[in-house]
Amino acid sequence: MARKSAYILALSCLTLCSCVSVKEQVKTPRLSWSVETFDDASDHKQADLKLSPGDFGRVMHAQFDAQGDLHVVYVIKDRMVYAKRGHAPGARQALVKEPLPLTVGEFARDIRVVTGSGLTAVAPGVHGLSYMQRVNDGWAVRLIADKIGQATLWTVTLGAQGNPVIAYANETGGIAFIEPEGAAWQEFRVPMAEEGWRLRCLTAAFDSQKRLHVGFVTSQNDRVKLWHAVRDRAWSVEDPVYKGKRGEVEACSAVFDGDLALSAAVVVAEGANDRLIFISRKGKKWQDEVLADPFIDEQHLALFSYVFDTAGRAHLVFYDAQAKTPVYLFKKPNGAWGKMSIGSAVDTQVRPTIAIDPSGKAWILFQDAARNSLRLARQR
Repeated sequence: MARKSAYILALSCLTLCSCVSVKEQVKTPRLSWSVETFDDASDHKQADLKLSPGDFGRVMHAQFDAQGDLHVVYVIKDRMVYAKRGHAPGARQALVKEPLPLTVGEFARDIRVVTGSGLTAVAPGVHGLSYMQRVNDGWAVRLIADKIGQATLWTVTLGAQGNPVIAYANETGGIAFIEPEGAAWQEFRVPMAEEGWRLRCLTAAFDSQKRLHVGFVTSQNDRVKLWHAVRDRAWSVEDPVYKGKRGEVEACSAVFDGDLALSAAVVVAEGANDRLIFISRKGKKWQDEVLADPFIDEQHLALFSYVFDTAGRAHLVFYDAQAKTPVYLFKKPNGAWGKMSIGSAVDTQVRPTIAIDPSGKAWILFQDAARNSLRLARQR
């Protein structure tokens, strides 16, 4: 009897071990990347453009349109460049680049390209925030507001007529937005009830009923709040959708997905570490997740960006200064997070940018200061 029990136990262990082995083999297929040079000094040999390491792509943004074409705007020294890459077979050769008629300020920290009924690029020029719209074979430039300077926090979305609507941090530390009305620009204020709280990041989007939604993060010492305001005929600002005690905010980004679900990625300092926190809604409750917890002197988590795909899953990229590579974080269908390095050794001090193509694959642009070039990593 004892011998039979031992045999059954051994057989059970063998079966269990076999199951574990099979389970370990059932994994998400490994992602691979194709890394190439997107732009370098060979295309900019003008005598008056003296390039230094780090001049390429010090500010950049990328977005796909509905047809699957990639649109990119980036800054080389103080000049703005637009590039378009086609989605058809042989798209590697279908890359067009052209200079934009705007000089970007030295301290500009954000530029945007927006696709919709037309093509719009927005950037803080030396005279204030300006936007450029594609007109035939050229670009029409229009100053939005000289009060929105290079260091001002701002975001852009497109209104019903395809015109840019800008939300920004005003001179009192609150939020205002400005939209075109005829030949002029009309400014409105978003009510903020709390004083002593610092505005950290904001995002804006219109819903199908043409209501403007603004999401923003505020902080005070180690406390963090996420807000969602809606403008119909009047503004509706409820209690913060999220509030927590996470640490001093170093950087953040708030984003609406396609269904106008709000989330935020926030870098907070806790002691000697910087942590990347992702705040989102799960069912009826809000949650925060620690996505990365490095030492502050080993990684530059402030250099990150994130977007959503059409399925509502988040994709983030940040630069790992210790490994000298961009790191890609992505939400899996089961709700867990995946993480991988791009695997290209680069040196940079600027934020990479990420865009998701219509098939759900990530395209990441990042600066390589050592080679003085802009690199593109495409998920295979």
